[in-house]
Amino acid sequence: MRASKYLARDLVVDLDPNSKRHLKLLRAACASTQELLRAMPGEEGQPLFAFASMILAQIARDWNGAEELAGQLIQDKSGVRENHDLAFLITDDRFHLGLTNYDQLHHEWLAFARGLRNPKGHEQTQLVIDALAR
Repeated sequence: MRASKYLARDLVVDLDPNSKRHLKLLRAACASTQELLRAMPGEEGQPLFAFASMILAQIARDWNGAEELAGQLIQDKSGVRENHDLAFLITDDRFHLGLTNYDQLHHEWLAFARGLRNPKGHEQTQLVIDALAR
C-alpha cells in the first residue's frame, strides 16, 4: 500500500502545533491505522505509522507512550525485514528508511528524526535516534 507511506507523513506534517485537540485526533488516527495495517499481512508501511505515532507522542510530551512506540517501531521494522514477501522493497540496511524503495519522503522522515528526544534515557528510544542519525 504505497499510499500509506504518504499518509503516515501527512499525519505528522498536517499537525497544527497550537491545537491540543488536533494532536489528540492525529494520534488516534495514526494508532488506528497502525492497528489496521498490522492486521494486513504483507503491509510494509506499518513501521511508518509506528514512527509517526512516536513523533506525535513526543510532540505531546507523552514520553512513556513514545518509549513504548520506539519498541514497537523496532519490532515492526524487524517484522518487515523478516517477511520474505516484502524482500523486493528493502533497498538497504538503514534502520527505517531502507524498508522502502520509495525514497521521495526520506528527507522529511530524517528531519522528523532530528527532532526526537530521549529525556528519560530510554534504551530503545536511543536506539531509534542513533539508527536514524546515521
